[in-house]
Amino acid sequence: MHRVKTMVVAVVVGILGAGTLLFAAPIHDAAKANDTATLAALLKAQPSLINTPDADGRTPLHWAASEGRMDAVKLLLANGAEVNIQDKKGCRPVTYARDWGHKEVVEFLLLQAGKPLAKDTRGVSPGAAEAGGVRQEYLCTGPQRVLLMVRSATTNGCRAAVVGLEGDKPVVIVDGQWGPEYDNIGNGTLTFSTDGKRVVYAAIKGRKQLVVVDGQPGPEFDRVGPGSLILSADGTRVAYVGGKSGKWLVVVDGQPGPEFDGIGEGTPIFSLDGKRVAYSAMKGGKWWVIVDGQAGLEYDNIGEGTVTFSADGRRVAYASKMGNKWSAVVDGQAGPEYDGVGSPIFSADGTQAAYAATKGSKGLVVVNGQPGPEHDVIGKGTLRFSPSGKRVAYVAEKNKKQVAVVDGLPGPEYDGIAEGTPIFSPDGKRVAYGAVRNNKQLIVLNGLAGPEYDGVDSLIFSADSKRVVYGARKDEKGVVVVDGQPGPAYDGILAGTLSFSADGKRVAYAAKTGNKWVVVVNGQAGPEYDGTFERYPVFSADSKRLAYGAKEGIKSLVVVDGQPGPEYDGILERTPIFSANSKRVAYGARKGDQWLVVVDGQTGPEYGKIMCGPVFRPDGAVEYLAAKTEEGRQVLYRVKHPLR
Repeated sequence: MHRVKTMVVAVVVGILGAGTLLFAAPIHDAAKANDTATLAALLKAQPSLINTPDADGRTPLHWAASEGRMDAVKLLLANGAEVNIQDKKGCRPVTYARDWGHKEVVEFLLLQAGKPLAKDTRGVSPGAAEAGGVRQEYLCTGPQRVLLMVRSATTNGCRAAVVGLEGDKPVVIVDGQWGPEYDNIGNGTLTFSTDGKRVVYAAIKGRKQLVVVDGQPGPEFDRVGPGSLILSADGTRVAYVGGKSGKWLVVVDGQPGPEFDGIGEGTPIFSLDGKRVAYSAMKGGKWWVIVDGQAGLEYDNIGEGTVTFSADGRRVAYASKMGNKWSAVVDGQAGPEYDGVGSPIFSADGTQAAYAATKGSKGLVVVNGQPGPEHDVIGKGTLRFSPSGKRVAYVAEKNKKQVAVVDGLPGPEYDGIAEGTPIFSPDGKRVAYGAVRNNKQLIVLNGLAGPEYDGVDSLIFSADSKRVVYGARKDEKGVVVVDGQPGPAYDGILAGTLSFSADGKRVAYAAKTGNKWVVVVNGQAGPEYDGTFERYPVFSADSKRLAYGAKEGIKSLVVVDGQPGPEYDGILERTPIFSANSKRVAYGARKGDQWLVVVDGQTGPEYGKIMCGPVFRPDGAVEYLAAKTEEGRQVLYRVKHPLR
């Protein structure tokens, strides 16, 4: 990364003070150039030059640090350079090393400076520092303009990737490491792997396009296929579509495949274990599906977005067309022909395959090659297997009525079936869906209709499959129905707040009573607050603890185990959170225009923004990325609250 450094030289009128240089002396030039031979000779002849300031008060160590000259830095310190000396702006050598992204020099100077670190007179604590056990690690000084930030928050920690402008060229900065400049960065391509360990993006360089993986540029193409850049679920592999001289190919792990006239939309794809890759391709008007580099049978067309792997990666299926007929191809074998075929799906164990099809004006579902009953329409996106893979359900329409079909048997007719249903319990033994009848709504569980309401929503099963809960509305009152029993009536139930604890023994939700809000746990209302909750009730992993955000007047707070915490001006989205062992709780809070993280009731340092996190690491420590604005630039830090 090359960035332009600008020095403004002022005209000084009057008598210069003793030891002050209007222009840089040879020792400053030698420090900037990493010319250790000249430095050693000058200091041997005149040791007093070691801390000589220039017109801006910058010593040779300031200049060596600014340029990232590690050899010069070490030589100057060995000869007595003051590591914490400040220039006329109150900045120390470590500040310049930090501002220009010389991380190794920053870390070396911090070791020499020792802890605790004094602040610059402009109020900046450079580099890594510890206060009250909280460690702040400097990552980078941001670019002149931030265009986009992508975050990754996992148990592996927090990471941030920034697309920024430094001059007129965009650059990607990952965890403080500046990448090369490009003419542009592909819109929507910057992404982390699901485990947060890898980062990829597409870039434009002159008239060419390429993909950058973990900072390493791949081969150049005339074009990188829009939306084609993917990472495998385990984050170990990368694939995308590249175009050159009117031809298209798939690049897998940096290796270009054979050329085709086109690559199908929605491909390439990886199997869930990342071991296999597939895509559809066209050449000379004919289509194939390529699996692990091997082409399958030739077809007139391949259904867009229909190529899929089973969860174990052993099987592959897709929709294909020959002439004016479609068929589902499973493991290379084409099934019966239909007028239309939807995307095939596999059961979780991979033993079963199913898809929707059309035959004339009728719709049907085919399971393991066996066609089910015909209907007028099969609901789009409703076909699903139970988690065990032994059962299948979907929504069908006949004579303008809708039915849920479970294991091939149509249920009772309704005016409508709720979107997103039917759903199976985790053990697959129970199935439920929402239905509409005569302008009333109800929940149907294992074929048995529940009571009618003006509206129902938020249908969920407990993790052990033994319990079911949903929200309902009747006569302008809201209730939560748990295992068929309606709870107390409220003026409203906050949508999406219904949740079971992990052991299924507790159910919580937010409800409105008058102009106040409460969290209800197992039918018991907690304290009243003025505002809607900024975070849904969250159970700890051991099911024993509960936390949520609330408003009191214009202030916000977090309630943990029924105890309200201190008031703040805002609570960070996605918080509070519990640690994996349920013993610790953390959340972000705003105090005026500053943000901080509270861990087990203890507040951390204040920052202008919390950029990513907080998250709990496997060892129980809390980590997040935070930024401060210093001299018009955002400075990014990684902050860690250790396990106490």
